Amino acid sequence: MRFCALLSTTFLSASILCLLTIGTAGAAGLRVDDMCLGNDTPGPFALSWNHVVTGSERVSINGLVQLRGLDYTLDADGGTVTFTRNLPSRSAAEIVYEYDPGSAQRSGGGKSVPLSVDLLRSDRGYLSFQAMGKAEDATKSNLTVGFGLGWHPSGTTQLATHFYFAPMATAADGSNLSAEKRTGLSLSGSAGAGEWGLFSFGFARAGVSLGESGDSSIQAGRQMLNLSGRFTAGQKVSALVSYAQNQASDNAAGPTSERTALALTMKPSDQLQISANLARNDIAGNAASVVQTVDLTVQAQPNSKMQFSATYNGKDVPGTDGNSSAIALHSIVTPNKILALEAWAGQSKVGGQTTSSQSVGLSLNPRSTLQVQAGLALRQREESGKEKLGLSVASVSATAKPLSFLEVSGSYQSRTASDADPNPNDQSDSSTARVSLSPLPFVHLVGTYAQNPDAANFGSVDAADSSVSTLQHIARRGVSLETNLGGLGLSGGCDWSRGYDTSTSAEQAVHADLGLRFSATTQLTVGYRCRQNVLTSSVPLSTAYSVGFTHALGDRFSLSVVGKSVTTAATTSPDYNASANLGMKF
Repeated sequence: MRFCALLSTTFLSASILCLLTIGTAGAAGLRVDDMCLGNDTPGPFALSWNHVVTGSERVSINGLVQLRGLDYTLDADGGTVTFTRNLPSRSAAEIVYEYDPGSAQRSGGGKSVPLSVDLLRSDRGYLSFQAMGKAEDATKSNLTVGFGLGWHPSGTTQLATHFYFAPMATAADGSNLSAEKRTGLSLSGSAGAGEWGLFSFGFARAGVSLGESGDSSIQAGRQMLNLSGRFTAGQKVSALVSYAQNQASDNAAGPTSERTALALTMKPSDQLQISANLARNDIAGNAASVVQTVDLTVQAQPNSKMQFSATYNGKDVPGTDGNSSAIALHSIVTPNKILALEAWAGQSKVGGQTTSSQSVGLSLNPRSTLQVQAGLALRQREESGKEKLGLSVASVSATAKPLSFLEVSGSYQSRTASDADPNPNDQSDSSTARVSLSPLPFVHLVGTYAQNPDAANFGSVDAADSSVSTLQHIARRGVSLETNLGGLGLSGGCDWSRGYDTSTSAEQAVHADLGLRFSATTQLTVGYRCRQNVLTSSVPLSTAYSVGFTHALGDRFSLSVVGKSVTTAATTSPDYNASANLGMKF
Protein backbone atom coordinates (compact mmCIF):
# COMPACT_ATOMS: atom_id res chain seq x y z
CA MET A 1 0.00 0.00 0.00
CA ARG A 2 1.28 3.45 -0.85
CA PHE A 3 -0.05 6.87 0.03
CA CYS A 4 1.25 10.15 -1.27
CA ALA A 5 0.00 13.69 -0.80
CA LEU A 6 1.06 16.48 -3.14
CA LEU A 7 0.62 20.22 -2.75
CA SER A 8 0.76 22.41 -5.84
CA THR A 9 -0.63 25.62 -7.27
CA THR A 10 -2.77 25.57 -10.39
CA PHE A 11 -4.36 28.56 -12.01
CA LEU A 12 -3.77 27.73 -15.67
CA SER A 13 -6.88 27.61 -17.79
CA ALA A 14 -6.18 24.00 -18.74
CA SER A 15 -5.14 22.73 -15.31
CA ILE A 16 -6.22 19.27 -14.19
CA LEU A 17 -5.72 16.94 -11.28
CA CYS A 18 -3.77 13.81 -12.19
CA LEU A 19 -3.41 10.77 -9.96
CA LEU A 20 -0.44 8.60 -10.75
CA THR A 21 -0.20 4.82 -10.54
CA ILE A 22 2.99 3.18 -11.82
CA GLY A 23 2.61 -0.39 -12.97
CA THR A 24 5.03 -2.98 -14.22
CA ALA A 25 7.75 -2.23 -16.72
CA GLY A 26 6.84 -3.02 -20.30
CA ALA A 27 9.03 -3.75 -23.26
CA ALA A 28 9.40 -0.08 -24.11
CA GLY A 29 9.14 1.59 -20.68
CA LEU A 30 7.26 1.95 -17.42
CA ARG A 31 3.47 1.85 -17.55
CA VAL A 32 1.51 4.64 -15.90
CA ASP A 33 -2.19 5.17 -15.24
CA ASP A 34 -3.09 8.88 -15.02
CA MET A 35 -6.60 9.92 -14.05
CA CYS A 36 -7.58 13.52 -14.74
CA LEU A 37 -10.57 15.72 -13.96
CA GLY A 38 -11.69 18.14 -16.66
CA ASN A 39 -12.34 21.88 -16.38
CA ASP A 40 -14.52 22.64 -19.43
CA THR A 41 -11.56 23.26 -21.78
CA PRO A 42 -9.94 21.05 -24.44
CA GLY A 43 -6.49 21.47 -22.87
CA PRO A 44 -3.63 20.93 -23.34
CA PHE A 45 -3.50 18.84 -20.16
CA ALA A 46 -0.17 17.80 -18.62
CA LEU A 47 0.52 14.14 -17.90
CA SER A 48 2.58 13.06 -14.90
CA TRP A 49 5.53 12.18 -17.18
CA ASN A 50 6.91 13.41 -20.49
CA HIS A 51 8.65 11.37 -23.23
CA VAL A 52 5.63 9.13 -23.67
CA VAL A 53 6.21 6.05 -25.82
CA THR A 54 4.21 6.85 -28.97
CA GLY A 55 1.40 4.38 -29.59
CA SER A 56 1.42 3.03 -26.03
CA GLU A 57 -1.29 5.35 -24.74
CA ARG A 58 -4.93 4.40 -24.18
CA VAL A 59 -7.18 7.41 -23.60
CA SER A 60 -10.77 7.23 -22.38
CA ILE A 61 -13.29 9.78 -21.10
CA ASN A 62 -15.80 8.46 -18.62
CA GLY A 63 -14.75 4.99 -19.76
CA LEU A 64 -15.33 5.69 -23.47
CA VAL A 65 -12.18 5.00 -25.51
CA GLN A 66 -10.91 8.01 -27.47
CA LEU A 67 -9.12 7.84 -30.83
CA ARG A 68 -5.96 9.77 -31.60
CA GLY A 69 -6.43 12.33 -34.34
CA LEU A 70 -10.22 12.10 -34.08
CA ASP A 71 -10.77 12.80 -30.38
CA TYR A 72 -7.38 13.97 -29.11
CA THR A 73 -3.77 14.75 -30.00
CA LEU A 74 -0.70 13.76 -28.00
CA ASP A 75 2.56 15.65 -27.56
CA ALA A 76 4.73 12.64 -26.68
CA ASP A 77 7.91 14.57 -25.89
CA GLY A 78 6.19 17.29 -23.89
CA GLY A 79 3.81 14.89 -22.13
CA THR A 80 0.51 16.67 -22.85
CA VAL A 81 -2.89 15.63 -24.20
CA THR A 82 -5.25 17.98 -26.06
CA PHE A 83 -8.83 16.97 -26.79
CA THR A 84 -10.81 18.11 -29.82
CA ARG A 85 -13.74 18.98 -27.54
CA ASN A 86 -13.99 20.54 -24.11
CA LEU A 87 -13.41 18.10 -21.24
CA PRO A 88 -16.38 18.79 -18.90
CA SER A 89 -15.66 19.56 -15.27
CA ARG A 90 -17.78 16.57 -14.19
CA SER A 91 -15.95 14.15 -16.46
CA ALA A 92 -12.85 12.08 -15.80
CA ALA A 93 -10.23 11.22 -18.41
CA GLU A 94 -8.02 8.17 -17.94
CA ILE A 95 -4.72 8.02 -19.82
CA VAL A 96 -2.77 4.76 -19.61
CA TYR A 97 0.65 5.00 -21.24
CA GLU A 98 4.31 4.04 -21.08
CA TYR A 99 7.21 6.45 -20.73
CA ASP A 100 10.91 6.10 -21.51
CA PRO A 101 12.64 5.72 -18.12
CA GLY A 102 15.96 6.80 -19.60
CA SER A 103 14.85 10.29 -20.64
CA ALA A 104 11.46 10.96 -19.03
CA GLN A 105 10.95 13.43 -16.22
CA ARG A 106 7.97 14.31 -14.08
CA SER A 107 5.93 17.10 -15.58
CA GLY A 108 6.59 20.65 -14.59
CA GLY A 109 3.38 20.71 -12.55
CA GLY A 110 5.31 19.27 -9.61
CA LYS A 111 7.51 22.38 -9.53
CA SER A 112 4.66 24.73 -8.70
CA VAL A 113 4.88 26.82 -5.57
CA PRO A 114 1.79 26.31 -3.34
CA LEU A 115 2.60 29.42 -1.31
CA SER A 116 4.07 32.63 -2.68
CA VAL A 117 3.55 35.83 -0.71
CA ASP A 118 4.72 39.30 -1.70
CA LEU A 119 6.13 40.94 1.42
CA LEU A 120 6.89 44.13 -0.48
CA ARG A 121 6.16 45.15 -4.06
CA SER A 122 6.37 48.42 -5.96
CA ASP A 123 7.00 49.66 -9.49
CA ARG A 124 10.75 49.37 -8.88
CA GLY A 125 11.08 45.99 -7.15
CA TYR A 126 9.73 43.32 -4.83
CA LEU A 127 10.51 41.13 -1.82
CA SER A 128 8.71 37.77 -1.67
CA PHE A 129 8.53 34.63 0.46
CA GLN A 130 8.02 31.17 -1.04
CA ALA A 131 7.50 27.71 0.42
CA MET A 132 7.16 24.26 -1.13
CA GLY A 133 6.06 21.09 0.64
CA LYS A 134 6.46 17.72 -1.04
CA ALA A 135 5.82 14.33 0.52
CA GLU A 136 7.26 10.89 -0.37
CA ASP A 137 10.59 11.97 -1.83
CA ALA A 138 13.52 9.91 -0.63
CA THR A 139 16.24 12.08 -2.17
CA LYS A 140 15.17 15.67 -1.47
CA SER A 141 13.93 17.66 1.45
CA ASN A 142 10.20 17.58 2.15
CA LEU A 143 10.18 21.33 2.68
CA THR A 144 11.92 24.16 0.89
CA VAL A 145 11.58 27.83 1.83
CA GLY A 146 12.96 30.81 -0.01
CA PHE A 147 13.16 34.55 -0.36
CA GLY A 148 13.28 36.56 -3.55
CA LEU A 149 14.51 40.09 -4.16
CA GLY A 150 14.04 41.96 -7.42
CA TRP A 151 14.98 45.41 -8.66
CA HIS A 152 14.09 46.93 -12.01
CA PRO A 153 14.91 50.62 -12.27
CA SER A 154 13.79 50.80 -15.91
CA GLY A 155 11.85 48.84 -18.47
CA THR A 156 15.00 47.32 -19.99
CA THR A 157 17.13 46.88 -16.85
CA GLN A 158 16.35 44.47 -14.05
CA LEU A 159 18.12 42.32 -11.49
CA ALA A 160 16.66 39.45 -9.45
CA THR A 161 18.08 37.05 -6.89
CA HIS A 162 16.45 34.14 -5.04
CA PHE A 163 17.75 32.20 -2.07
CA TYR A 164 16.36 28.79 -1.05
CA PHE A 165 16.98 26.67 2.02
CA ALA A 166 15.92 23.12 2.95
CA PRO A 167 15.40 23.06 6.74
CA MET A 168 14.01 19.50 6.83
CA ALA A 169 16.39 16.63 5.99
CA THR A 170 15.11 13.37 4.55
CA ALA A 171 15.81 9.97 6.03
CA ALA A 172 18.01 9.12 3.07
CA ASP A 173 20.20 12.18 3.58
CA GLY A 174 20.31 12.16 7.39
CA SER A 175 20.44 15.24 9.57
CA ASN A 176 24.13 16.14 9.15
CA LEU A 177 23.99 17.69 5.70
CA SER A 178 26.26 20.65 5.08
CA ALA A 179 24.79 24.08 4.45
CA GLU A 180 25.98 23.91 0.82
CA LYS A 181 23.86 20.82 0.15
CA ARG A 182 20.82 22.42 1.80
CA THR A 183 20.86 25.76 -0.04
CA GLY A 184 20.28 27.14 -3.50
CA LEU A 185 20.93 30.51 -5.10
CA SER A 186 19.89 32.06 -8.38
CA LEU A 187 20.88 35.38 -9.89
CA SER A 188 19.57 36.85 -13.14
CA GLY A 189 19.47 40.20 -14.88
CA SER A 190 19.11 42.04 -18.14
CA ALA A 191 20.14 45.39 -19.56
CA GLY A 192 19.07 47.14 -22.71
CA ALA A 193 21.27 49.07 -25.13
CA GLY A 194 18.79 51.38 -26.74
CA GLU A 195 16.44 49.92 -29.32
CA TRP A 196 19.00 47.68 -30.99
CA GLY A 197 20.22 45.35 -28.24
CA LEU A 198 19.29 43.50 -25.05
CA PHE A 199 21.75 41.50 -22.95
CA SER A 200 20.79 39.05 -20.22
CA PHE A 201 22.46 36.55 -17.88
CA GLY A 202 21.49 33.93 -15.35
CA PHE A 203 23.33 31.85 -12.78
CA ALA A 204 21.95 29.18 -10.43
CA ARG A 205 23.47 26.66 -8.04
CA ALA A 206 21.47 24.22 -5.90
CA GLY A 207 22.43 21.65 -3.27
CA VAL A 208 21.61 17.98 -3.79
CA SER A 209 19.03 17.92 -0.98
CA LEU A 210 17.05 20.97 -2.13
CA GLY A 211 13.38 20.26 -2.88
CA GLU A 212 11.50 21.48 -5.92
CA SER A 213 11.03 25.24 -6.06
CA GLY A 214 9.12 27.75 -8.11
CA ASP A 215 12.27 29.06 -9.78
CA SER A 216 12.68 26.89 -12.88
CA SER A 217 16.44 27.56 -12.87
CA ILE A 218 16.82 25.75 -9.53
CA GLN A 219 17.46 22.03 -9.97
CA ALA A 220 18.73 19.90 -7.10
CA GLY A 221 22.44 19.14 -7.45
CA ARG A 222 22.92 21.32 -10.56
CA GLN A 223 24.80 24.48 -11.47
CA MET A 224 23.67 26.42 -14.54
CA LEU A 225 24.87 29.47 -16.43
CA ASN A 226 23.04 31.32 -19.21
CA LEU A 227 24.24 34.23 -21.35
CA SER A 228 22.37 35.77 -24.27
CA GLY A 229 22.27 38.83 -26.46
CA ARG A 230 19.50 39.98 -28.75
CA PHE A 231 20.24 42.41 -31.58
CA THR A 232 17.75 44.20 -33.82
CA ALA A 233 19.03 45.99 -36.92
CA GLY A 234 15.86 47.81 -37.84
CA GLN A 235 12.59 45.93 -38.23
CA LYS A 236 13.79 43.59 -40.97
CA VAL A 237 16.73 41.80 -39.33
CA SER A 238 17.10 40.41 -35.81
CA ALA A 239 19.57 37.98 -34.22
CA LEU A 240 19.88 36.09 -30.94
CA VAL A 241 23.14 34.64 -29.59
CA SER A 242 23.06 32.43 -26.51
CA TYR A 243 25.32 30.21 -24.41
CA ALA A 244 24.18 27.77 -21.72
CA GLN A 245 26.11 25.51 -19.37
CA ASN A 246 24.75 22.80 -17.08
CA GLN A 247 26.87 20.70 -14.74
CA ALA A 248 26.66 18.71 -11.51
CA SER A 249 27.34 21.12 -8.64
CA ASP A 250 28.42 18.44 -6.15
CA ASN A 251 30.85 16.65 -8.46
CA ALA A 252 33.54 18.67 -10.22
CA ALA A 253 34.46 15.65 -12.36
CA GLY A 254 30.88 15.09 -13.44
CA PRO A 255 29.71 15.66 -17.04
CA THR A 256 29.21 19.23 -18.19
CA SER A 257 26.87 20.04 -21.02
CA GLU A 258 27.24 23.17 -23.11
CA ARG A 259 25.06 24.69 -25.81
CA THR A 260 25.88 27.56 -28.13
CA ALA A 261 23.21 28.84 -30.48
CA LEU A 262 22.62 31.55 -33.07
CA ALA A 263 19.18 32.48 -34.40
CA LEU A 264 18.75 34.88 -37.31
CA THR A 265 15.48 36.22 -38.72
CA MET A 266 15.07 38.36 -41.83
CA LYS A 267 11.80 39.85 -43.08
CA PRO A 268 12.39 41.67 -46.37
CA SER A 269 8.66 42.28 -46.74
CA ASP A 270 5.31 41.46 -45.14
CA GLN A 271 4.95 38.54 -47.55
CA LEU A 272 8.36 36.91 -46.99
CA GLN A 273 10.26 35.76 -43.91
CA ILE A 274 13.56 33.85 -43.68
CA SER A 275 14.92 32.32 -40.47
CA ALA A 276 18.04 30.32 -39.64
CA ASN A 277 19.09 28.53 -36.46
CA LEU A 278 22.57 27.16 -35.78
CA ALA A 279 23.37 25.24 -32.59
CA ARG A 280 26.15 23.15 -31.10
CA ASN A 281 25.59 20.83 -28.15
CA ASP A 282 28.53 19.28 -26.35
CA ILE A 283 28.91 17.06 -23.29
CA ALA A 284 32.47 17.37 -22.01
CA GLY A 285 34.48 14.16 -22.15
CA ASN A 286 32.19 12.46 -24.69
CA ALA A 287 33.27 13.01 -28.30
CA ALA A 288 30.18 11.23 -29.68
CA SER A 289 27.91 13.70 -27.86
CA VAL A 290 28.95 16.69 -29.97
CA VAL A 291 25.90 17.54 -32.08
CA GLN A 292 25.73 20.39 -34.58
CA THR A 293 22.34 21.31 -36.02
CA VAL A 294 21.19 23.66 -38.78
CA ASP A 295 17.57 24.70 -39.37
CA LEU A 296 16.49 26.92 -42.26
CA THR A 297 12.95 28.09 -42.99
CA VAL A 298 11.49 30.25 -45.75
CA GLN A 299 7.85 31.34 -45.52
CA ALA A 300 5.97 33.22 -48.20
CA GLN A 301 2.39 34.45 -48.41
CA PRO A 302 1.82 36.31 -51.70
CA ASN A 303 -1.82 36.94 -50.81
CA SER A 304 -4.50 35.88 -48.34
CA LYS A 305 -5.32 32.77 -50.40
CA MET A 306 -1.85 31.25 -50.80
CA GLN A 307 0.86 30.13 -48.34
CA PHE A 308 4.19 28.46 -49.08
CA SER A 309 7.05 27.26 -46.91
CA ALA A 310 10.33 25.41 -47.33
CA THR A 311 12.43 23.92 -44.53
CA TYR A 312 15.80 22.25 -44.15
CA ASN A 313 17.00 20.42 -41.05
CA GLY A 314 20.50 19.01 -40.74
CA LYS A 315 22.32 17.28 -37.89
CA ASP A 316 26.02 16.45 -37.83
CA VAL A 317 27.53 14.12 -35.21
CA PRO A 318 31.28 13.92 -35.99
CA GLY A 319 32.79 10.44 -35.97
CA THR A 320 29.44 8.60 -35.91
CA ASP A 321 26.72 7.45 -38.32
CA GLY A 322 24.12 9.60 -36.56
CA ASN A 323 24.12 12.29 -39.24
CA SER A 324 20.72 13.20 -40.68
CA SER A 325 19.18 15.72 -43.05
CA ALA A 326 15.66 16.54 -44.15
CA ILE A 327 14.05 18.93 -46.61
CA ALA A 328 10.35 19.67 -47.07
CA LEU A 329 8.06 21.85 -49.20
CA HIS A 330 4.59 22.76 -48.01
CA SER A 331 1.81 24.78 -49.67
CA ILE A 332 -1.78 25.74 -48.82
CA VAL A 333 -4.21 27.23 -51.31
CA THR A 334 -7.69 28.44 -50.29
CA PRO A 335 -9.45 29.86 -53.38
CA ASN A 336 -12.67 30.41 -51.39
CA LYS A 337 -14.32 29.66 -48.05
CA ILE A 338 -15.59 26.30 -49.26
CA LEU A 339 -12.43 24.75 -50.70
CA ALA A 340 -8.86 24.32 -49.43
CA LEU A 341 -5.96 22.44 -51.03
CA GLU A 342 -2.80 21.37 -49.23
CA ALA A 343 0.32 19.70 -50.66
CA TRP A 344 3.49 18.50 -48.95
CA ALA A 345 6.66 16.85 -50.16
CA GLY A 346 9.75 15.91 -48.20
CA GLN A 347 12.86 13.78 -48.15
CA SER A 348 14.92 12.71 -45.17
CA LYS A 349 18.14 10.79 -44.81
CA VAL A 350 19.30 9.09 -41.62
CA GLY A 351 22.54 7.15 -41.87
CA GLY A 352 22.24 4.96 -44.96
CA GLN A 353 18.43 5.13 -45.20
CA THR A 354 16.59 7.62 -47.39
CA THR A 355 12.84 8.23 -47.11
CA SER A 356 10.74 10.26 -49.54
CA SER A 357 7.15 11.27 -48.81
CA GLN A 358 4.51 13.20 -50.70
CA SER A 359 0.93 14.00 -49.79
CA VAL A 360 -1.96 16.06 -51.10
CA GLY A 361 -5.16 16.90 -49.26
CA LEU A 362 -8.53 18.41 -50.08
CA SER A 363 -10.86 20.06 -47.57
CA LEU A 364 -14.43 20.84 -48.55
CA ASN A 365 -16.95 22.79 -46.43
CA PRO A 366 -20.07 23.25 -48.57
CA ARG A 367 -22.19 24.00 -45.49
CA SER A 368 -21.54 24.93 -41.88
CA THR A 369 -23.01 21.57 -40.86
CA LEU A 370 -20.83 19.47 -43.19
CA GLN A 371 -17.06 19.07 -43.51
CA VAL A 372 -15.33 16.61 -45.86
CA GLN A 373 -11.60 15.89 -46.13
CA ALA A 374 -9.76 13.61 -48.54
CA GLY A 375 -6.09 12.90 -49.06
CA LEU A 376 -3.48 10.76 -50.76
CA ALA A 377 -0.01 10.11 -49.37
CA LEU A 378 2.96 8.19 -50.78
CA ARG A 379 6.17 7.05 -49.20
CA GLN A 380 9.29 5.32 -50.50
CA ARG A 381 12.13 4.11 -48.33
CA GLU A 382 15.54 3.16 -49.72
CA GLU A 383 18.30 1.45 -47.77
CA SER A 384 21.65 0.27 -49.04
CA GLY A 385 21.62 -3.44 -49.95
CA LYS A 386 17.87 -3.83 -49.47
CA GLU A 387 14.82 -3.76 -51.73
CA LYS A 388 13.00 -0.44 -52.03
CA LEU A 389 9.86 -0.28 -49.91
CA GLY A 390 6.78 1.70 -50.89
CA LEU A 391 3.49 2.56 -49.25
CA SER A 392 0.45 4.54 -50.40
CA VAL A 393 -2.42 5.69 -48.21
CA ALA A 394 -5.74 7.08 -49.47
CA SER A 395 -8.06 8.54 -46.85
CA VAL A 396 -11.41 10.27 -46.55
CA SER A 397 -13.19 11.65 -43.50
CA ALA A 398 -16.39 13.60 -42.89
CA THR A 399 -18.26 15.31 -40.06
CA ALA A 400 -21.94 16.16 -40.35
CA LYS A 401 -24.49 17.73 -38.02
CA PRO A 402 -27.81 17.38 -39.84
CA LEU A 403 -29.81 18.15 -36.68
CA SER A 404 -29.08 20.28 -33.66
CA PHE A 405 -29.08 17.19 -31.43
CA LEU A 406 -27.20 14.83 -33.79
CA GLU A 407 -23.56 14.78 -34.91
CA VAL A 408 -22.01 12.03 -37.04
CA SER A 409 -18.37 11.63 -38.06
CA GLY A 410 -16.34 8.92 -39.72
CA SER A 411 -13.17 8.14 -41.64
CA TYR A 412 -11.76 5.46 -43.92
CA GLN A 413 -8.15 4.81 -44.87
CA SER A 414 -6.89 2.40 -47.53
CA ARG A 415 -3.24 1.31 -47.38
CA THR A 416 -1.26 -0.45 -50.12
CA ALA A 417 2.33 -1.57 -49.45
CA SER A 418 4.97 -3.29 -51.52
CA ASP A 419 5.31 -7.06 -51.17
CA ALA A 420 8.71 -6.70 -49.52
CA ASP A 421 7.33 -4.62 -46.65
CA PRO A 422 7.91 -6.59 -43.42
CA ASN A 423 5.21 -4.74 -41.47
CA PRO A 424 1.83 -6.54 -41.78
CA ASN A 425 -0.01 -3.45 -40.56
CA ASP A 426 1.04 -1.60 -43.72
CA GLN A 427 -1.42 -3.80 -45.64
CA SER A 428 -4.38 -3.07 -43.33
CA ASP A 429 -7.23 -0.66 -43.97
CA SER A 430 -8.74 1.32 -41.13
CA SER A 431 -12.11 2.90 -40.42
CA THR A 432 -13.74 4.87 -37.61
CA ALA A 433 -17.24 6.08 -36.83
CA ARG A 434 -18.71 8.25 -34.09
CA VAL A 435 -22.34 9.16 -33.34
CA SER A 436 -23.29 11.78 -30.76
CA LEU A 437 -26.99 12.07 -29.86
CA SER A 438 -28.66 14.52 -27.47
CA PRO A 439 -32.43 13.92 -27.67
CA LEU A 440 -32.94 15.95 -24.48
CA PRO A 441 -30.91 18.90 -23.16
CA PHE A 442 -29.78 16.84 -20.17
CA VAL A 443 -29.11 13.53 -21.98
CA HIS A 444 -26.01 12.85 -24.10
CA LEU A 445 -25.41 9.48 -25.81
CA VAL A 446 -22.19 8.66 -27.69
CA GLY A 447 -21.31 5.55 -29.68
CA THR A 448 -17.96 4.81 -31.33
CA TYR A 449 -16.49 2.17 -33.62
CA ALA A 450 -12.93 1.77 -34.86
CA GLN A 451 -11.07 -0.87 -36.85
CA ASN A 452 -7.29 -0.54 -37.06
CA PRO A 453 -7.39 3.10 -35.93
CA ASP A 454 -4.48 5.29 -36.92
CA ALA A 455 -2.01 6.08 -34.13
CA ALA A 456 -0.53 9.15 -35.86
CA ASN A 457 -1.04 11.40 -38.85
CA PHE A 458 0.37 10.35 -42.20
CA GLY A 459 2.44 12.86 -44.15
CA SER A 460 3.33 15.14 -41.27
CA VAL A 461 4.62 18.57 -42.32
CA ASP A 462 7.53 17.99 -39.95
CA ALA A 463 10.37 17.31 -42.37
CA ALA A 464 12.40 15.61 -39.65
CA ASP A 465 9.81 12.85 -39.34
CA SER A 466 8.48 11.68 -42.69
CA SER A 467 7.59 8.20 -41.45
CA VAL A 468 4.19 6.69 -42.04
CA SER A 469 1.76 6.39 -39.19
CA THR A 470 1.49 3.26 -37.06
CA LEU A 471 -1.82 1.42 -36.96
CA GLN A 472 -3.32 0.09 -33.77
CA HIS A 473 -4.12 -3.48 -34.83
CA ILE A 474 -7.39 -3.73 -32.91
CA ALA A 475 -11.16 -3.40 -33.22
CA ARG A 476 -13.01 -1.18 -30.75
CA ARG A 477 -16.59 -0.24 -30.08
CA GLY A 478 -18.16 1.55 -27.18
CA VAL A 479 -21.18 3.37 -25.87
CA SER A 480 -21.50 6.02 -23.18
CA LEU A 481 -24.49 7.81 -21.62
CA GLU A 482 -24.27 11.08 -19.71
CA THR A 483 -27.07 12.95 -17.92
CA ASN A 484 -27.19 16.18 -15.95
CA LEU A 485 -30.16 17.07 -13.74
CA GLY A 486 -29.53 20.29 -11.89
CA GLY A 487 -26.62 19.72 -9.54
CA LEU A 488 -26.56 15.95 -10.17
CA GLY A 489 -24.54 14.40 -12.98
CA LEU A 490 -24.54 10.70 -13.90
CA SER A 491 -22.55 8.91 -16.56
CA GLY A 492 -21.85 5.32 -17.43
CA GLY A 493 -20.94 3.06 -20.28
CA CYS A 494 -18.94 0.18 -21.63
CA ASP A 495 -16.45 -0.41 -24.39
CA TRP A 496 -14.97 -3.52 -25.98
CA SER A 497 -11.67 -3.96 -27.77
CA ARG A 498 -10.18 -6.98 -29.55
CA GLY A 499 -6.60 -7.36 -30.75
CA TYR A 500 -5.88 -8.98 -34.10
CA ASP A 501 -2.31 -9.91 -33.19
CA THR A 502 -3.37 -12.50 -30.60
CA SER A 503 -6.48 -14.59 -30.13
CA THR A 504 -6.33 -14.16 -26.33
CA SER A 505 -6.72 -10.39 -26.27
CA ALA A 506 -10.31 -9.21 -25.86
CA GLU A 507 -10.88 -6.52 -23.27
CA GLN A 508 -14.05 -5.11 -21.77
CA ALA A 509 -14.17 -1.90 -19.72
CA VAL A 510 -17.09 -0.68 -17.63
CA HIS A 511 -17.35 2.70 -15.94
CA ALA A 512 -19.77 4.69 -13.80
CA ASP A 513 -19.41 8.23 -12.47
CA LEU A 514 -21.50 10.38 -10.13
CA GLY A 515 -21.04 14.13 -9.79
CA LEU A 516 -22.85 16.23 -7.22
CA ARG A 517 -22.61 20.02 -7.22
CA PHE A 518 -23.69 21.36 -3.83
CA SER A 519 -23.20 24.99 -4.84
CA ALA A 520 -21.36 27.13 -7.36
CA THR A 521 -18.17 26.66 -5.33
CA THR A 522 -18.41 23.05 -4.07
CA GLN A 523 -18.49 19.78 -6.03
CA LEU A 524 -18.09 16.06 -5.23
CA THR A 525 -17.22 13.39 -7.84
CA VAL A 526 -17.26 9.59 -7.34
CA GLY A 527 -16.09 7.14 -10.00
CA TYR A 528 -15.77 3.39 -10.68
CA ARG A 529 -13.85 1.63 -13.46
CA CYS A 530 -13.21 -2.02 -14.24
CA ARG A 531 -11.17 -3.56 -17.07
CA GLN A 532 -11.33 -7.28 -17.81
CA ASN A 533 -9.99 -9.73 -20.42
CA VAL A 534 -13.13 -11.67 -21.28
CA LEU A 535 -11.25 -14.53 -22.98
CA THR A 536 -8.53 -15.60 -20.59
CA SER A 537 -9.72 -15.00 -17.04
CA SER A 538 -12.65 -13.90 -14.94
CA VAL A 539 -10.29 -11.87 -12.72
CA PRO A 540 -10.43 -8.14 -13.63
CA LEU A 541 -7.27 -6.65 -15.10
CA SER A 542 -7.82 -3.61 -12.92
CA THR A 543 -10.49 -2.10 -10.70
CA ALA A 544 -10.39 1.56 -9.72
CA TYR A 545 -12.44 3.70 -7.33
CA SER A 546 -12.00 7.46 -7.19
CA VAL A 547 -13.34 10.33 -5.10
CA GLY A 548 -12.78 14.01 -5.85
CA PHE A 549 -13.76 17.12 -3.93
CA THR A 550 -13.31 20.73 -5.04
CA HIS A 551 -14.16 23.88 -3.12
CA ALA A 552 -13.52 27.56 -3.84
CA LEU A 553 -12.61 29.61 -0.77
CA GLY A 554 -13.67 33.02 -1.96
CA ASP A 555 -12.01 34.67 -4.95
CA ARG A 556 -8.45 34.07 -3.73
CA PHE A 557 -8.23 30.40 -2.75
CA SER A 558 -9.20 27.07 -4.28
CA LEU A 559 -8.94 23.63 -2.63
CA SER A 560 -9.13 20.27 -4.40
CA VAL A 561 -8.69 16.80 -2.91
CA VAL A 562 -8.76 13.62 -5.00
CA GLY A 563 -8.21 10.01 -3.94
CA LYS A 564 -7.94 6.83 -5.94
CA SER A 565 -7.76 3.11 -5.16
CA VAL A 566 -6.50 0.74 -7.86
CA THR A 567 -6.38 -3.05 -7.73
CA THR A 568 -4.73 -4.99 -10.56
CA ALA A 569 -4.51 -8.68 -11.34
CA ALA A 570 -0.80 -8.61 -10.44
CA THR A 571 -1.34 -7.17 -6.95
CA THR A 572 -3.05 -8.64 -3.92
CA SER A 573 -3.90 -5.36 -2.21
CA PRO A 574 -5.13 -2.01 -3.55
CA ASP A 575 -2.71 0.78 -4.38
CA TYR A 576 -3.87 4.08 -2.92
CA ASN A 577 -3.02 7.54 -4.23
CA ALA A 578 -4.19 10.94 -3.10
CA SER A 579 -3.58 14.48 -4.29
CA ALA A 580 -4.34 17.71 -2.44
CA ASN A 581 -4.18 20.95 -4.40
CA LEU A 582 -4.28 24.37 -2.75
CA GLY A 583 -4.25 27.40 -5.00
CA MET A 584 -3.73 31.01 -4.02
CA LYS A 585 -4.31 33.95 -6.35
CA PHE A 586 -3.02 37.46 -5.77
